[in-house]
Amino acid sequence: MAKKILFIVEGAVTEVDFFSRINSLYFNDGVSIEFFSYRTNIYSLFNVIKTYGDYADTVDVLKTLTDDPKRLEVLNQNFSEIYLIFDAEFQDPSFSFSKIREMLEMFSNETEYGKLYINYPMIESYRDHKYFLLDDYIDRDIKINILNSKTYKALVRSRGYTKKISKFTKSDFEKTCLLNVLKAGYCLKNKREKISYADYEHDITQNSILDWQEQIVKKKKKVSILNTCILFLVDYFGREYYNKL
Repeated sequence: MAKKILFIVEGAVTEVDFFSRINSLYFNDGVSIEFFSYRTNIYSLFNVIKTYGDYADTVDVLKTLTDDPKRLEVLNQNFSEIYLIFDAEFQDPSFSFSKIREMLEMFSNETEYGKLYINYPMIESYRDHKYFLLDDYIDRDIKINILNSKTYKALVRSRGYTKKISKFTKSDFEKTCLLNVLKAGYCLKNKREKISYADYEHDITQNSILDWQEQIVKKKKKVSILNTCILFLVDYFGREYYNKL
């Protein structure tokens, strides 16, 4: 039987297109990937799960939130791994750094309640660069007081990489992954070159990225652009993939 992986994603289009393309390029018939679009933000999901008590089963909670037969059909499968892909949503009234930390503690393991990836500020950050140039990407940010979905998407359209995700190659994903590894390494370790895989595993975590973002927000009232869901490729395929970047 094929290994089944569930991606719980915020939106119904961009996240699904992004990981569908990864699926077509990186996975074979031995892996089956399914998507469940939650269609609202991570804070809403977290609040619902909390009403069932700490560490309630993620998929079982999702089943209570829909009566759509097709969506239930997805959830009624047995999954070996669960990943959650959501935006930071700094502009949401429910946002707080402490709340995200609590979520990261709950959603820390893909074989249990799921592993959470928070994008800064949104999934569209994967294309917020000019031709994968680190010098261009390192200082990319957006002010908190103008941050919303419409504003950021317009900003990315005006200054970002324009290739359609359906046309992305493995090379495009590897360049995107390397770009975000390098930026995270520079901001967290003050190194411009790619850090070792051991240092990546130890130092480039969702929690350390959140701590760094909190400092930027408090000091500069800005969010530093970083796409973390692309790091799924490193986390899934491990050292061999990382060393090829």
